[in-house]
Amino acid sequence: MVSIDVRTQPCVYAGEEPCGTHGVCQETHRGMFFFSSCICQEGWQGWGCHNGQYAQTWPSFLSSICLLTLSNIFFLPPILLAAKWRFYSQALLFTATMIASVFYHACDSEVFSYCLTRYEVLQFTDFFFSLLCFWVTIISLCGFYNEKELSFLQFLGVIIIAPAVQYSRTALMSFILPIGLAVVILVSKILYRRFYHGEWPAISKRRFLIRCLGVTFAVAGLCLFAFIQTKDNYKYVHSAWHTIIALSLMFLLPSKRPYKRKGTSRISSSSTSSSISRRHHSSFSYIDTSKYSEDIDEDDEDLIDIRDPGASSSPVFQSSTVPVDAD
Repeated sequence: MVSIDVRTQPCVYAGEEPCGTHGVCQETHRGMFFFSSCICQEGWQGWGCHNGQYAQTWPSFLSSICLLTLSNIFFLPPILLAAKWRFYSQALLFTATMIASVFYHACDSEVFSYCLTRYEVLQFTDFFFSLLCFWVTIISLCGFYNEKELSFLQFLGVIIIAPAVQYSRTALMSFILPIGLAVVILVSKILYRRFYHGEWPAISKRRFLIRCLGVTFAVAGLCLFAFIQTKDNYKYVHSAWHTIIALSLMFLLPSKRPYKRKGTSRISSSSTSSSISRRHHSSFSYIDTSKYSEDIDEDDEDLIDIRDPGASSSPVFQSSTVPVDAD
């Protein structure tokens, strides 16, 4: 008498560890089909994760987790610079990006992981904040000083980036589309000022070179992410990606907030000339404009030397004091 016992089991081995101690059994359902496979960890390979020829050693794992988490320290310079220049929204966003990246890579480890929350949430926040950093930085370069326009464009970035990241977080198009649209808005703003106001953005050569350096870093980081990063060199290339992207954000930050024209300092040429014409029967008081020099854009300091009384034809910068009719 022959007894046949036919059973099905997932993956390779029977029991509680169908993929051994170095793998996880993954079950997949596709329509009416059901199949399972072993997902090997720590560099183990094989049908049942039994081949340890390329297994990851403890020093290799330690270097990987340190590189991927500690490389986010390069976000500190753009955070401090944004806070110093009073771009508090950017400083907060850069800080959130740094924290999200640290916790995401701490949870993404195969040997030892610490997950503050679900892995999907950490991954989403990491990619979402990274893209939003570039969107907000590029929009801030456009020179929209109207709060309504600026708020609209920033929320537009959130609406575009969130679905793109949720649809595919590692796809190249999820990066190219939002950043490309932000660049289109920047170029459109520059052309609008040129054709409707007859002026180009005032920027010094030094600031222009800094902008070019930031763009170079951003393009280099995008190329690393899209064409060079693989599973084998992930810890090195992705750590370099953190460094390059953080530095590019620092170089792409706009200069200090522009000169704010206060009501007492906005003296038109007509009012000045009329007051001068009545000099023979009026006394004059003086407004000291030196207290406003700290609010002048760094780029404007390169164009107008506020220490030189004859550096500009503007009545505000011709002298340290401006005569105004006391009446």
